[in-house]
Amino acid sequence: MIFVTVGTQFPFDRLIKGVDSWLNSNQSAEVVAQICHSAYLPKRIVFYDFLGAKEFDDKFQEAELIVSHAGMGNILKAFDYRKPIIIMPRRSEFGEHRNNHQIDTSKYFGSIDGIEVVNSDQELQDALSRLMSQQQIEFPERNDSCELEKLIDNIRSFLREG
Repeated sequence: MIFVTVGTQFPFDRLIKGVDSWLNSNQSAEVVAQICHSAYLPKRIVFYDFLGAKEFDDKFQEAELIVSHAGMGNILKAFDYRKPIIIMPRRSEFGEHRNNHQIDTSKYFGSIDGIEVVNSDQELQDALSRLMSQQQIEFPERNDSCELEKLIDNIRSFLREG
């Protein structure tokens, strides 16, 4: 199952439309999405405006692949659960966010195994096809001594302390 999440602050029609379009030629794929009051209602995706924390976590754990906006919470959760994730940054010029900070987030995390950054509908569909054609999709093993682990621990500490 592919779990798509756009966060809880803003809808992300471009991402949802891209996945829904991909399903036109991949009808056997199971996709569940949390779409946040999207103006676009998917035709092939099982969707919810919002999921409670437990339901969200359950879907995240059940998924083989996560597709998300470039939100830190989802990236960290994918990292914790060892789930491969495709991230598409929201773009301010499309009215998807107030600024382009998600592009910066994507640039940083895009070089990490298990995280794939896409910037267009075609890149999203190509990444979905490529990853879903693999026998098993894996996130790299956790290595607590690596710099990424230290960065993520620091981000968590910062977020906890406010």
